[in-house]
Amino acid sequence: MRVFLLTALAAVSAEARSLLSRSNTHHMDLVQKATNATVTGEVYFSDNKIFGAGVGGSQSSMDCQKVSANYRESSTEPRIKVCGVNLKVTLFLWNDCQAGSVSPLEIGACDSSKPASTCEEFSPGSEGAPAGMQHFLSYQIGNCEA
Repeated sequence: MRVFLLTALAAVSAEARSLLSRSNTHHMDLVQKATNATVTGEVYFSDNKIFGAGVGGSQSSMDCQKVSANYRESSTEPRIKVCGVNLKVTLFLWNDCQAGSVSPLEIGACDSSKPASTCEEFSPGSEGAPAGMQHFLSYQIGNCEA
């Protein structure tokens, strides 16, 4: 009886290892695909390129970044320009990229039917800009599908 139980336990254990291995392989494939997702385009804050080709150490698209204090001291800044059709900037009122009670502001074309050279620009004085846009404290750059 003991030998039978040990044999059954070994068989179940081998099957469990096989399932775990397949599950981990599938999970790693998903992680690899997400990591390889290409975010192309350029982002400018008041004519200063902060993301895109040629910008050393471009931030990860998922990193929360703080809006520089000098942009928050003007009623006309920041002027944010997003170029490309699969890229967006999301501005948040709070400094930790959390929406809080105010909806975040998304800037970017996010329309693959437009030319890749499409740029969208937004500033506190733009039509449709939320009141107090210059007081938004953080932002994230990301893929439109994110």
